[in-house]
Amino acid sequence: MPRKTEHYEALDVYFIEYKGNQQIGRDDQLADFQTKYTHLSAEHWAKLIPKKGATRQLVATAFNLSYNTRVRDKTTKQEAIDAAMEEAVKWGEANLARPEISEWRVAGAKAGSKGWKVKVQAEKTNYVVDRIIADEQGKRLNPPESDATYYGISTFGDPVAGATAAAAGVPGSSTSELLGEWLTLDRALADPFAAG
Repeated sequence: MPRKTEHYEALDVYFIEYKGNQQIGRDDQLADFQTKYTHLSAEHWAKLIPKKGATRQLVATAFNLSYNTRVRDKTTKQEAIDAAMEEAVKWGEANLARPEISEWRVAGAKAGSKGWKVKVQAEKTNYVVDRIIADEQGKRLNPPESDATYYGISTFGDPVAGATAAAAGVPGSSTSELLGEWLTLDRALADPFAAG
């Protein structure tokens, strides 16, 4: 007899995020997961999150700058770092989905044949529970499409509706915001053995 295949939709990645490179204790993780995902009780989260805490993922987005100068000394190195940080922040404001959650730091600066090569990176820390979770009654999270916490209103192709939704602060009203979040999660989950 063939096996019956069950089809369903459910949220399968729960995450909380912090600015910069953070080490967050399990108690704070529990509180933050409960605050973000209120459909599960604190007691239920306490059973779901391992004693060592949720899976930690450092998400780093690199930005490189070549700073041309004939003089390679402490002064020009600092000038190169300052220039890289300034350019990186501008680049991040235009290209990162949520630049306010990232913290920039210098990852390296070394002398090259034409000056300095500087690498800076925007960092944020995610704690992830990557599984389908059922509530206390065994029901998977499958919110109705009318729930604005999980579903946004598409305003693609309608600039008036898009501006109205954005001005009203409708969650998920910005397609670029949603795509940016998706890309950030996709990058974060791409390497399950990432440093952290």
